[in-house]
Amino acid sequence: MVKLWHESIFLVSPRTGTQRRDRWDAAPSSRSDLPCWRGNSQAIHCQAARYRLCGSQAYSRSPISNWSLRISSLDCSTGGSSRCHLGRALHLLGRAAARARHHLDDATGDQARWLDTKKKTVVASERDETARAKWREEVTSLNHEDLFFVDETSSNIAMTRRYARSPRGERAGGHVPRNYGTCTTLVAALSPGGLGEAMTLPGAMDTAAFTVYIRDLLCPSLRPGQVVVIDNLSCHHAAGVRELIESRSCTLRFLPSYSQDFSPIEQAFSKIKEALRAAGARGQETLDEAISQAIALVTQADAFGWFNHCGYPVCSN
Repeated sequence: MVKLWHESIFLVSPRTGTQRRDRWDAAPSSRSDLPCWRGNSQAIHCQAARYRLCGSQAYSRSPISNWSLRISSLDCSTGGSSRCHLGRALHLLGRAAARARHHLDDATGDQARWLDTKKKTVVASERDETARAKWREEVTSLNHEDLFFVDETSSNIAMTRRYARSPRGERAGGHVPRNYGTCTTLVAALSPGGLGEAMTLPGAMDTAAFTVYIRDLLCPSLRPGQVVVIDNLSCHHAAGVRELIESRSCTLRFLPSYSQDFSPIEQAFSKIKEALRAAGARGQETLDEAISQAIALVTQADAFGWFNHCGYPVCSN
């Protein structure tokens, strides 16, 4: 409610003191298609009255000591629990926002006052920050040119672009198979030189398939001294994987748990999946061909950028 009605419910502008027209008193007849437009007028006017009551406090430049009083008066809930509680959101900002010169008397959506709702960046709560800090320290002693990241991703015949154009006010539609069958798994390795050996298989990755990939594809492409880095998927801990890699005079290391941001191959898979969404393959043979073409799009310049982005500085040739 705050984001939608903020500018329209103030009858008196606290900045200029001039009268402002209440849009809800003059709702055009052409908007009769909106359900409960008139039925909500009483609740809207009650909400507007609450804002008018605290409007002078909201836009005053009171000392920091009065913030708690001002914030407590900005209760945006309309009864029961609310997803948008301005007072609670501003309270969490606290004095840190004051030091950053943020105005704590703002409602959501007012760009001029710098506060707005934003999409969250969510990470796993199970992350072990101690292990992550240890990884950062250990990786500084390694030659980043020798790092080889191995991981897998899945795709299917129902992939399509996530965005589309449509006339204003209309939804963008599309058609994809609801029953897309078995997913196709792509396992590959990324080094600063680009995307290395890759393999696809129907269904999910398992211990037998991962062992075959390491033994028949990855190991023959390794040179002595390289470091193979993989995550903690259970099949990656298969017996014999470490022995196969060490037989090539290479080292196997595991990333800290829930630390995909340390793996540049995740960025490679992101580019590959965007190409697969654009291709819109609707058959298994077509999907296999699209995967081959998408892999070819990953360049050495991409690999350099992803390695540097993830904290492994490498120099381009």
